[in-house]
Amino acid sequence: PPHPTPRAMACAAVAIAGVQRGTQRGKQIARQQELQRKIRLESLQRAQQEMAKSVLEAYDTNKSGNISQSELVPMLQDMSVQSYGSDCKPSDEDANFLVGLFDTKNVNGAIDRQELIGVLGAWGEFMKQRDALIALVAEHDHNGDQEIDTAELQGILDECHGRPVSEQVTKWVMKEADLSGNGALSLLETSRALCAFELWANGQPGLRMDLQSGIQYDPSLPRPAAESACCCIQ
Repeated sequence: PPHPTPRAMACAAVAIAGVQRGTQRGKQIARQQELQRKIRLESLQRAQQEMAKSVLEAYDTNKSGNISQSELVPMLQDMSVQSYGSDCKPSDEDANFLVGLFDTKNVNGAIDRQELIGVLGAWGEFMKQRDALIALVAEHDHNGDQEIDTAELQGILDECHGRPVSEQVTKWVMKEADLSGNGALSLLETSRALCAFELWANGQPGLRMDLQSGIQYDPSLPRPAAESACCCIQ
């Protein structure tokens, strides 16, 4: 074969150099984006710590360094009014649910400052969808007990999925959401049930990251059809 001309070799060298510069520039942009992501994350974490510190100082009435369940209720009620314009008072079951979900470090029946970040996040996620949840539960609560049993949950999941959902999936969702273990879901537990269902249907639970805390995915569950969709409320 004929040897490349000097001009062709020079053009090739320029092209290779251009590709190398492009690769280096791409890596530089990726490093900068990762650095910016870390900066934003650290800023968010600092803000969360400061918020948790302020909340603890305001509501830790016995100065124990923790938020007890009795202190948790007025704290979250005030948060509901101030941040969401709704005078929503958590029930004792709601308080038990949140303590059970986030009291994982010392397991003393109270919430410390680090655990408080998760509690505030979970309650905020719940409040954003509370009105839609109330309507959804009212539609499927056939016996009128203001709770969702397994059969009623099946109807909710079928509606969200747009097609029948496997009973195996429904039982798994119920197990992950029913932290009280009474066989029925409160409004807050129903919110967590939808998180678990989104995890199964979409591989992630939308934006409700704190409410999904501790959900254990079961890899033996049947997978959703590729063309299926999950329209869980956000």
